[in-house]
Amino acid sequence: MKLFKASLFIGLITLLTVSCKKTGSGTGNTYPKQVDITYRVSSTTANSLV
Repeated sequence: MKLFKASLFIGLITLLTVSCKKTGSGTGNTYPKQVDITYRVSSTTANSLV
């Protein structure tokens, strides 16, 4: 049972590292990526700043 758990753990770590290295192979897509964030503020009440 210990061998099964150890092999499962090693398999999960291997999958994680392969999936992280797979992104953008050779195209220069590396982290950190630039992300644009837009905030939109809306209100359901009337403008009461008068």
